[in-house]
Amino acid sequence: MKKFLVVFLSCFAIFYMSSLVSFAQEDEIEVSQLTIVIDGKEKPQMDGSASSALVKDGRTFLPLRVLMTDLGIPDDDKHIIWNGQERSIKVIKDSTVISLQIDSKTVYINDKEDIIDAVPFIYKDTTYIPLRFVSQSLGKKVVWNEEYKMILIADEAKFNKTREALDNVKKSMEAVKFFSANVTAEFYGYEKRRESLDLKVNKEEKILAMNYEAETFSEDVYRLEKGEGICYNEKAYKKNYILNKWQEFDTNMAFEGILEQFADEGLLKLDDALCASLDMDVEDNEVKFTGSILLDNAMGDFSFVMFESPNYFEMIIDKNTNYVKSIKLLVEDLESENLGVVGTISFSQFNEMVKIDIPKESDIYVAEEIFDKGDYYQGNNLQKAITAYMVDSGDSELKYLGDEVNEIIVNLQKEIKINETLYGPYLMNPLGDKEPVAQSYKPSGKNTCWNIEIDSKRIVVIVSPSETDKLTINN
Repeated sequence: MKKFLVVFLSCFAIFYMSSLVSFAQEDEIEVSQLTIVIDGKEKPQMDGSASSALVKDGRTFLPLRVLMTDLGIPDDDKHIIWNGQERSIKVIKDSTVISLQIDSKTVYINDKEDIIDAVPFIYKDTTYIPLRFVSQSLGKKVVWNEEYKMILIADEAKFNKTREALDNVKKSMEAVKFFSANVTAEFYGYEKRRESLDLKVNKEEKILAMNYEAETFSEDVYRLEKGEGICYNEKAYKKNYILNKWQEFDTNMAFEGILEQFADEGLLKLDDALCASLDMDVEDNEVKFTGSILLDNAMGDFSFVMFESPNYFEMIIDKNTNYVKSIKLLVEDLESENLGVVGTISFSQFNEMVKIDIPKESDIYVAEEIFDKGDYYQGNNLQKAITAYMVDSGDSELKYLGDEVNEIIVNLQKEIKINETLYGPYLMNPLGDKEPVAQSYKPSGKNTCWNIEIDSKRIVVIVSPSETDKLTINN
C-alpha cells in the first residue's frame, strides 16, 4: 500500500463534479456526494435512494424520518408527527418540540418563532428537512470539513468535553521541552515487516537523535536493516558504518522534518472536525480517545508513520499530566483482510533531560572520504580477482587476461579459455546479460583510473587509484 491521498482527492473532486444528478424543478436539487458522519459513524449514501441526502440552494437536506432516527428519535407518531392537511411537521425529543411547515421559512422551537433560509420541501413523495437547523435545535454540534466534503454531527455537550480535554492535552504537549518516543509499524501481508524508530527529542535546542531498525521475514527470506541519525544546528547526519563516522546529508529530506512534526503544531492538529469524530472514555488515571473518521487530522504532520489514511485511531492520555502516553493506528486493505499495518507511538521521559551525544567534528567526514574508502574496497576486490586468476590458471604474467587495465577488468567479468579449460569469471558483471564494461569497476574519487602492479614470481598484486591507467608486471 502506498499513500495516494492527494491523487485520491483529485480523482474524488473530478468524480464529484461529474456525478451530480440534477432534476428539472423550480430550484436545482442534487443528489449529495457529501459524506455525512453522525456520532462518529459514517452514514451510507446510495445515489437516488429514498434515504439519500439532497442539496438544494447550497443547503443539505435529509429525509424526515431518516434524519430523525439517525439523531436518536423513535420512528413513531408520538415523536414524529406529520399533518398532511397543513403540510406541517412536528418533532418531539425530550423537552424539545420543533415545528416546521413545507415551503415555509417560519419555524417554532418550543413555541418560539424563528426564521430559517433552508425550508422543508417534498421531493418524489418524500419530505426533506434541513440537516443543520434540525440537528442544532436538538442539541447537536454540526461541523463542516471542506477538505473531505464532510458533515459531522455530534452531541454538543460531548463535543465540548472532547474539545476541552484535547485543548488541555495540546497545551501540555506544547510545554514539553524534552521527551523520548518509540515508533513501531508492523506490516502484515505477503511478507511480514516490523519497523522500529527510537527517538530522543530536545525541542528547546532543536536536537533529535534517532535509531532505526527494520526486520523483514517470510518463509524464505530474513532481512535486517539498521540506521542511526541525528539532527542539530539545522543539519542532519546519518551514521556510516563502513567509516564508523557521521555523514551529513540533504536537510530537505524527511528526517529533519521529523523534528518539525514533533513541534507545537505537529503532533495534534486540533479542529472541530476532529473533536466531532472522536469518542472519549475517562478512566481512573487515563483518558482514551478513539475514532475511525478523519484520522489524518488526528495525527497532524506525524502521519508519516502510515502510508494511507488509518482505519482506526486510539490515543491514551495521562489524566494527571495531560501528556500523550501512546497512540495506536491501524490501516487495513479493505479489499483483503490479510494486508495492513499497525502503528504504535509510545512516549516517555517528558521534561526529563534527555541525553543526546552530539558528534565531534572529528567524527564527521567530508564527502571525499566515502569515495576514497569505496575506492579502497574496489581496488581490494580487483586485487583478489587478479590473484585468484593467476593461482587458478598459472598465468602469472596475465598473457591471456590482457595487456591493458580496461581489458583486464572486462575479461575478469568473463570466462577465460586457456588450453581448453575455462576459468572465471572472477568479477560479477553488474550489467547482467549485456557485454561487461571496465567502467563498472572504475574508482569514484578524485582519481578515476587504476595503477596495477604485478609481481609474477611471488604472485603479489597491488591495485591503487591513479590519474591514468597503468599496468606494470615485474618478473
